[in-house]
Amino acid sequence: MRLSQAIDAYAAHLGDVRRLSPATVRAYRADLVDLLSSTGDIDVRAVDLAGLRDWLWRASQRGDARSTLARRTSSARGVFSWALDNELIDVDPSLRLVTPKKPQTLPRVA
Repeated sequence: MRLSQAIDAYAAHLGDVRRLSPATVRAYRADLVDLLSSTGDIDVRAVDLAGLRDWLWRASQRGDARSTLARRTSSARGVFSWALDNELIDVDPSLRLVTPKKPQTLPRVA
C-alpha cells in the first residue's frame, strides 16, 4: 500500500472508528501529508526510522514549536501502529521515535 493510501485509510479510521473530532483528524492528516511530502509516495513498508527522524529534523529546522513536533511524532506513531495492527507493515518504524519535551520552567519566587 502506498503511503498516501495508508494516510487516507488511517484518517477514515480516526473519524469513523475512534470518533475523533474533525479538527483532530485534520491536524493528524496535515502532519502525515507533510511526512508524505518529505518521503514521497513510497510503499508504507519502505518508511524507516531514519526517514521519520529526518522529517522531524526538517520541521525543527523550519522553526516548528516543540508542541507541534510532539503532535507530529504522535501522528506518525498512530499511523504506523494502525498499519502494524492491519498487517500493512511487519515492523513499526516509529517505535524508537523520541517525543520532544516541552521546556520546564520554575515558578517565579516573589
